[in-house]
Amino acid sequence: MDGIYVTDGWTGNGLDANGNPQTAHSDNGYSNSYDLGGAVPMPTFADDGGVDHLAYYQENVTSYAGDLTIASGGTGFYWNATTGDYIESVAAVTTGPPSGRHGGIPLPDKSVLDPAENYIYFDAATAELTINGRVPVDGDIFFTDDGGPNEIQYTGKGTLLAYDADLSGDGGDVTIDISLLTKNADGTTAASFPQNVLGVQAEDQMNISNSSQMTIMGGFYAQGEVMLNRQTNIFGTIVGNDFNMGGQVPGIYQVPGLEDSWSADQRMIGANVVRFYSPISWRELGVG
Repeated sequence: MDGIYVTDGWTGNGLDANGNPQTAHSDNGYSNSYDLGGAVPMPTFADDGGVDHLAYYQENVTSYAGDLTIASGGTGFYWNATTGDYIESVAAVTTGPPSGRHGGIPLPDKSVLDPAENYIYFDAATAELTINGRVPVDGDIFFTDDGGPNEIQYTGKGTLLAYDADLSGDGGDVTIDISLLTKNADGTTAASFPQNVLGVQAEDQMNISNSSQMTIMGGFYAQGEVMLNRQTNIFGTIVGNDFNMGGQVPGIYQVPGLEDSWSADQRMIGANVVRFYSPISWRELGVG
């Protein structure tokens, strides 16, 4: 890991007699205290630097109602959180009797999408995702293959947020079960990250990698627990209240410049500017 701070101890079976981890490797060690003190507390949906993040995030956008599944072997769709428009791509029926879906329902041409609007566009035929701005989801979010390729490539800059509006327990979790890699709008991949960046936020838990050897790129946040079930490489950053690695050995790599990749209107939690002053030395000057 590029950096890790633990202030309340470690648990698990990989500890020595003094309670120190034997399988956690970080460039700043495993016992250094958090070096910003109370200046940067853990952001929450209710208090993100003095702001109600959930309310702030939903300003002037419409939440997608229900679980949102993004599957490389599934169905393409377009959801516009600014206008509330939803289109589910349905392939044309070429055999059998006529049906209401005989002609198919195509997705809109990406070239006509308004860059001032907040939307998510997924082309299942190519397993390509385009994200722009803020997309709140009143439900759970799933990234999976569903029998398709084992990766999704995404373009654009934006954030997804899973929450539970009525507190009924049927939303707010995120499951990532497929690699999430970036590409540029012209199809190239060189220097595509973090110029293209996806933020994924869970009000409750984030479950990553029931599949092995995944690579995910972006910014990831869970207000509750982050569960890492396989050997996964994470490029960007990941924040959680606690981490359950299940005896696995993921690699987590902080990427410089990620903090400057989102605009203020995309509202990744914890992305507000914090200025921290630490006196190094002082000198008393006489008067006169």
